[in-house]
Amino acid sequence: MIHTTAPTKADDIRQMCRASIELMDRLDHFKPQIMAAMRHGVYTHSYDDIIDMVATKHLVPRFYGDDSFALITINTFPKAKHFHLFIAGGNLDTIVAHGPQIIAEAKAAGCTRVTLNGRKGWERVTEKLGAKRAYTMMTLEVE
Repeated sequence: MIHTTAPTKADDIRQMCRASIELMDRLDHFKPQIMAAMRHGVYTHSYDDIIDMVATKHLVPRFYGDDSFALITINTFPKAKHFHLFIAGGNLDTIVAHGPQIIAEAKAAGCTRVTLNGRKGWERVTEKLGAKRAYTMMTLEVE
C-alpha cells in the first residue's frame, strides 16, 4: 500500500513562492515595455509601484504568449464597471488576437466596457476589435 501525505502549509507556501518568482520573471521580461508606457503616461508610476500594485492585486497581469501582456484593473463607478487595461504592450497583433479572450474575461467580471488609455496608435489597433475613441486627454505640467 502506498501512503501519500496531504500537502502541508509549508508545501503551500513553497508553491506560492515559486509562482511569485515566475510572475516576477515574466514582469521583468516586460519591464522595458512597462517603463515605456509609464513615460507616455507622464511618469505617474515607477516600476516598483507597478510591482506593488500587482502584489496587492490592484493590477492583475495577463500574458498572451511569450510576447505580449496586459496589466488589468477593474474600475467601478456608480453606473458602470470597466475592465481597464492599465498597461498593455508587446506584439500588438498578439494582443488583438486575444481580444475575444479579453472581452470574455471582462464579461465574466461583470464589466460593461473594456477601456484602455494609450498613445494614438492604440486607436488604430483597437478599432480591429470594434473599439472607438471615447475622449481626448490633455495634460499641462504645473511647476
